[in-house]
Amino acid sequence: MQALALQEKTSGPMHPSVAETLEDYAKLLRKVGMKRINWREVCKFGSGAAFVGTIANAYLWAYDISAPFPLSGYTIPPWLFGVRAIISALVFAVCVYVGYLRAPSRKPT
Repeated sequence: MQALALQEKTSGPMHPSVAETLEDYAKLLRKVGMKRINWREVCKFGSGAAFVGTIANAYLWAYDISAPFPLSGYTIPPWLFGVRAIISALVFAVCVYVGYLRAPSRKPT
């Protein structure tokens, strides 16, 4: 019964204090000069992170190494590392394209 009441409570509109906190955070970001995110730079960073993930997961898959999942007693099978390597490689490709290869957009001033 309590779970149902909690679900009804949380599925409604945002609590006023949360909304006020988010508005205050947005005001602070505008005050310090952060007006928009430079996605080109974010993707440059993400391409490096995705590349490292791809190499690590591909290594674990290629050498048939399974790894324990901490504090659970389960083991991650090597085939799952192969799937993760493929997904990381796709993310890497998208990030390289957006971060380095795509022409920068020209905004009218």
